[in-house]
Amino acid sequence: MDINLSYNLLAILYILMVVQKLIDFKLESNVRKKHDNYKEFHIYKKDFLYMIATTTIFVIIAISLLVFIGGTPYNINGPILVVLLNILAIVSIHSKFFVLPSENVVIFGEEIKKENIEIMKTFKRSIGGNKYIIYVKPKPDKEHFQCYEFYSTSDKLREALDLPEPKDKKTAKEEAKELAKKEAHELNNN
Repeated sequence: MDINLSYNLLAILYILMVVQKLIDFKLESNVRKKHDNYKEFHIYKKDFLYMIATTTIFVIIAISLLVFIGGTPYNINGPILVVLLNILAIVSIHSKFFVLPSENVVIFGEEIKKENIEIMKTFKRSIGGNKYIIYVKPKPDKEHFQCYEFYSTSDKLREALDLPEPKDKKTAKEEAKELAKKEAHELNNN
């Protein structure tokens, strides 16, 4: 692939990210104007771009080592693209989570009513913070639960959501398997 095409694709991704952040900012400011007593928390979402960007770090290190061992000329564009992609990923993972006085929540710009939340869980992460998962009941025209997964370093978010202490990974995996079995059973019965 031509190196100019790589830079152009990355520029398009930056433009899309800026547009997404502007939309997020507008939605967040609407929540702030509409509600008086809200609680606001900073969250991180782990999405596909973040996973790809993290992987590229290890790939470019391996390629660089092989180039230096092999004695071939080094192309500096690879590391530059990796740095730009990782900056894009880091900026795009940040978001806000709002807990409203009505105990509804706003995540990624969408307000979710408390009665539509099927399950809300938190899990302890090995490197600081907690992982949160929210399952929302399916809408009438949908068949499956909608799942929101995000991370936060604030224990106040867990307290605001009135969640118990986070569980360890082993217990969490067992519960996730049970939930998946339950969903599969419900789908088979329908």
